[in-house]
Amino acid sequence: MSHLINIEFAKKNGYMNTNVRDSVLSTILTRVQDLKLRPILGTSFFNRLIEGVTLNNLNEFEIALLNDYIAKYLISAIDYKAVLHLHTEIRAKTVGHLNDTSIQSADEKGLLKLEDSIRKETEQYKILMIGHLRDNALLFPTYNEYLCSFENVSPQKDQSTKPNIFFR
Repeated sequence: MSHLINIEFAKKNGYMNTNVRDSVLSTILTRVQDLKLRPILGTSFFNRLIEGVTLNNLNEFEIALLNDYIAKYLISAIDYKAVLHLHTEIRAKTVGHLNDTSIQSADEKGLLKLEDSIRKETEQYKILMIGHLRDNALLFPTYNEYLCSFENVSPQKDQSTKPNIFFR
């Protein structure tokens, strides 16, 4: 899958150390794009942006959206997801916490505090991105003209950061 930002850009502009493996960050970025960003943008607009990056044919408004909003959101969301995943490793026989001889691992309280701080930043970037999209929806035709089906999702236009919970 194509990414909307590259791993080096994410490392340079996020909290991650450059020694974090690109393969791990690529997996995190793919999941953040698929599971967090796609529902915000809607499948049609998300696919248009992926295609535009791949074919290098984004228009000026899409480039501005990508640079000013989506990249910031993705970097923050990668940092948020990475906090847990870089502290824990899944191996053939166990799942455990990683230790490094040149750094002291954060305790659980410190990790939770860091995770909460980054989560709040990510939510703010999400609110700003949705606000920009709503204010400028006419500039992004596939944001409003989407095919909604079981697989394709419509864009999230609510700026609330609370998850939608449905009871039956």
